[in-house]
Amino acid sequence: MTRRSRADRTRAGRRRIAPAALATGLFAAAPAAALAAPAPGHPLAAEARQIAIADAGWWAAHQQPGGSFPERLRQNRPTNGYGRVMLGYGLLRAGTASGRATTAGAALWAAGDRALSPQSQVASQGFRGLAAAFLHRDVPDAPAAARRWATIYLQRFRATEVGPRAVKCKNDPRCYSNLKLLEALDVLMLTRSGLTSTVPGSRLASAGASRRWAAAIVEQRVPAVIDHRLRARTGAGTLTGSVLSDPPNDPLAYHALSTWMLARAVTELGSSASPRARRALRETLDALTALIAPDGEIAWYGRGQAQVWALAMAAAAGAEGARIYRDSPQRAGRYLALARVALDRLRDRYREPSGLLALVDGWPGGGARRDTRGIDPYAGSVVYGGLAQLALWTASDALDQLPAGLAAAGLPADGELRVTDPRASRLAVVRRGPVWLAVHAVVQHPRDLRYDFGLLRLKLRGADGTWSDLLAPRPLTETGNATTRTAGPTLTVGGRTGYPEGNSIAAASDGTITVRGGFRTASGEWLRRGVRFRYRPLADGVRLTVDGLAGGTLRVRTFGTPSGLRRRDGRTLDADGTRISFGAPATVSISGGFHSAPLPNLAVADARIAVRGSSATVDYRAG
Repeated sequence: MTRRSRADRTRAGRRRIAPAALATGLFAAAPAAALAAPAPGHPLAAEARQIAIADAGWWAAHQQPGGSFPERLRQNRPTNGYGRVMLGYGLLRAGTASGRATTAGAALWAAGDRALSPQSQVASQGFRGLAAAFLHRDVPDAPAAARRWATIYLQRFRATEVGPRAVKCKNDPRCYSNLKLLEALDVLMLTRSGLTSTVPGSRLASAGASRRWAAAIVEQRVPAVIDHRLRARTGAGTLTGSVLSDPPNDPLAYHALSTWMLARAVTELGSSASPRARRALRETLDALTALIAPDGEIAWYGRGQAQVWALAMAAAAGAEGARIYRDSPQRAGRYLALARVALDRLRDRYREPSGLLALVDGWPGGGARRDTRGIDPYAGSVVYGGLAQLALWTASDALDQLPAGLAAAGLPADGELRVTDPRASRLAVVRRGPVWLAVHAVVQHPRDLRYDFGLLRLKLRGADGTWSDLLAPRPLTETGNATTRTAGPTLTVGGRTGYPEGNSIAAASDGTITVRGGFRTASGEWLRRGVRFRYRPLADGVRLTVDGLAGGTLRVRTFGTPSGLRRRDGRTLDADGTRISFGAPATVSISGGFHSAPLPNLAVADARIAVRGSSATVDYRAG
């Protein structure tokens, strides 16, 4: 799959889209108005504002009479909830940034007022509380109805309510999830808001105890969760990092979210933040800079795949990290580079001609999304459009506090790189010359291939400096075709099938990623042990070598578009321009019925190779 992204094709000499093309009608002038105002801080702040205002213009233009917003995806998706509140917040910020005395700015402000005015005092909820706290702090002159709602909501705010799947973890002090850090951030902002409350059971009624609880989450629980074991080796040295997400699966989208929340929480704690909390923040930020791909892709593993809010949160985390460490130019420059590459990808892969940020990545060949195939069932355009708005405005605020002359340093993936995270995410990432690849050591979720074993991403840098994806993203199978447990390789011996499982993962100095383990049956028995899965970078791809087989049939699955998958000959398969070569003759069948977030229509090429001897090879190469 060698088609280049729009981000890559325009990276070297990007033409700026005219502001009039970013939104329709009344809101066309909003981005121009925002960029015309002198920026008090770093120039990248204006980039974040431009993206946010153009997106807000679309939501304002399509707002429904009662103040709500339309869900762009079919089927039953959340259309209200915290998304509406966050969009209201974003519209007020966009109106102010565009100039409320202008026609466009006044219209954006009015749309924000309509979105927030009819809000009811519903049960305490983490993201709604976050939106209310930012609204109260950042828009002190908000319309009277909106400010009254936010004030009352915060004064009544109590321990948050969560969905049925999250209740067990919330009630278990040993369990950790992003929702606990979210609630801690809510409370830290709430107890610095200047508000008081006598509402029984509210967080503000016992403000001191509430703040101590929140501080304990940030300063004790979070440091206890991270393991300090991620290592990113670059030409300049070694970074130590930690993944902070939702154990045990640890999807990267939620690492981006958690890193931003931790950065905001440390900011709220101020000088009282403990050294443990600050170390955790440095390590989660460094892990984020090491795991983001050189083309800006971050949500390439796990749920939240390719969703807009994850990338917006990566930008916000980078901006907040740069602000916190602005007195350390090298570190701040690395985090600024994170914000920059995330904003670049948002603009080039998510922004539609109307200015709207799409829910999922505009993968080449994917087309405009109007359905939910391959997208998490809880995701929606309104909910996550609102979360992206909040992230972009907080990113802009942090960037405004940076020196204008602060230079963005290189990201780890801009040069030779070896990343291993052997325990938390069990991922390894390598940049070797023009090749970037990501490998996972285990099948983390047996019914969701986004958490699969093996080669999850493979990217190639062209002579012009642009990056191309050589493999299609793994599909969401939990709600679709759940008969495929893994893309493999799997091993069948004597009628029994073993699934790949790694005990360790490492990256050598030549860029080879080695997973040591073997094959287990569905019942958990070892079918073959002492196996090595080696992924060695080539000049234009990667070679997989599986050692320690001793016969059997190896099965390898490759995903691509239905029109792009075809068999060339008995040893070669074409997958949207990527040549996949097997070291022995293969029997290949192709079938459809798979869906990922960026590519809603996927097929799979299922190759079976008779193992001759103790090893087998598969090459993935451009062309």
